[in-house]
Amino acid sequence: MKHFTKSGATNVKRFFPVFLAAITLNTLLIAQSMKLPSAGRFILPVSLGKELLAQCSRPNPGANSQFWQPSSADIDVLETALDKYVAEREKAGKEIPPKNLAYHRQYVGFIRHSDSGHEPVRLIYGNFYPEGILSELRGNHNESTEVVDICDGGSALWGVVYRVSNKTFENLAFNGPG
Repeated sequence: MKHFTKSGATNVKRFFPVFLAAITLNTLLIAQSMKLPSAGRFILPVSLGKELLAQCSRPNPGANSQFWQPSSADIDVLETALDKYVAEREKAGKEIPPKNLAYHRQYVGFIRHSDSGHEPVRLIYGNFYPEGILSELRGNHNESTEVVDICDGGSALWGVVYRVSNKTFENLAFNGPG
């Protein structure tokens, strides 16, 4: 049986605050959500839908689609649900976007027609990229009127499809490394 000496108790007292701080920091890092600044949200015109879906280094989620323009309220619901979706993916051990970044994003609505004759499905595609990346790459770029399409770049550049009817996500896809 081990006994703590006075010096051993002092070591425990010194170690405990460090241990507690490490646990607290780890909890804060895990609990961090993505930063989605309101100034970085762009709902693109329907005329840019086809171009937005045709990202150069990730799959096209809705080829040959019809497009519609989601409202700010639609995007509010999507962005609120996104944190939960990413947390569920992380808990399941699936790849997630880096959390410690602020993301700009572009949205367009599209309609997917099923081959089985079911009702068409209204979806929203979100294109996410780190805040400030455009100034590093190209200088001036009007994110509200020009599609951001960056080839490669890894997991900080990603897209996701949101199904409006049941408020679920699908087809999270990351750019290739490079």
